[in-house]
Amino acid sequence: MTAEAARGGGRTDPRPDVAAGRRGVVVAGWLGSTNLGDELLFRALTRQLRARGAEPTAISTDPAATTAVHGVEALPHLDPPAWWRAARADRRLVLGGGGLLQDESSRWNVPYHLSRVAVGRGAGARVVAVGLGGGTLHAPSKAAVLALLRTVPVGARDRLTASQLRTIGCRHVRLTADLAFSLPPSTEPAHDELVVCLRPRNVGGGWRPASSNWQRGLPSAAQLTALAARLGDLARALGLSLRFVALQADRDGPLHEAIAARVTGVDVVAVRPTVDTVLDEVARGRLVLGMRFHAAVAGLLAGRPVLAAPYSSKVAELASDAPRTVWQLGVPLTRVVPMHAEEALRVGDHHRAAELAALVARERGNGRLLDALLEETS
Repeated sequence: MTAEAARGGGRTDPRPDVAAGRRGVVVAGWLGSTNLGDELLFRALTRQLRARGAEPTAISTDPAATTAVHGVEALPHLDPPAWWRAARADRRLVLGGGGLLQDESSRWNVPYHLSRVAVGRGAGARVVAVGLGGGTLHAPSKAAVLALLRTVPVGARDRLTASQLRTIGCRHVRLTADLAFSLPPSTEPAHDELVVCLRPRNVGGGWRPASSNWQRGLPSAAQLTALAARLGDLARALGLSLRFVALQADRDGPLHEAIAARVTGVDVVAVRPTVDTVLDEVARGRLVLGMRFHAAVAGLLAGRPVLAAPYSSKVAELASDAPRTVWQLGVPLTRVVPMHAEEALRVGDHHRAAELAALVARERGNGRLLDALLEETS
């Protein structure tokens, strides 16, 4: 791809496959960051679009990285004229997936993401939202959601989001599931490892950008020591080594390494995977202990039991949808004891397979929305 195409110019023939007859779709999500959960969502959406003969163009915070990792054309996230040209040419825009409709990380979050919908609709593109998650919304955000998504077909990844959008006044909301449930499961065999996926505590919600808030959620030195002691005790009791897997390398990685340096009496390794390797890294564990939503999703995909820290409504709902796979802890991580893990490990594989199958089936609702989008704009 040329440098001009990466900047959003040269729209006459920037994508030979689209020019040859494949249909283009602009994708507005959270792309180009270091969050592998969001990158997995785009990987899943790209697979679904290409299976339907369509080619995505991504709006990204790092267009060069998105092109290199996913093999797509990417537009800068602060270039509305480029979005308009792409939406005008393709006549289709997909919002999602992931938790885009929430004020918890930052009050800028909703206007940031909905600005793409506004530009797309202004360019005459049809819009659908797939695998969309929400959260706390203040009055201005609710008004913006209603103004821009009232008549948009929406696939909500969880019941709370679906209910919230319907209450606001959105007319065409259906319950689907997280897009990552459409990804092929890892074939990595389980090793004698306890996989741990932690993150800094979310302390956002104000008018500061989310990227400036996360360091305030890091544990103190005393908390790091307590976490290391509890995780070491748990691994020893289970006869497992510790494997820390960072789903956001620049935030989770330093946290994991600080804890790993304090662990004694058990083998420990901390890894920073890529979007291509993260599902295999999580699948290595006989048990997954996570604070990241997509750590639980990856555990489900691999058929591994998951102990989920109680930090988010989306994790709580996933635990209610898959109660034999995702065990929501009712205690802080420093109070997790072997009996929590042993109970989860005793569940038969067939129970976990059934829970995964139900979520995979629900996720197919996102595909039906994409089918309708592509059919109506052909």
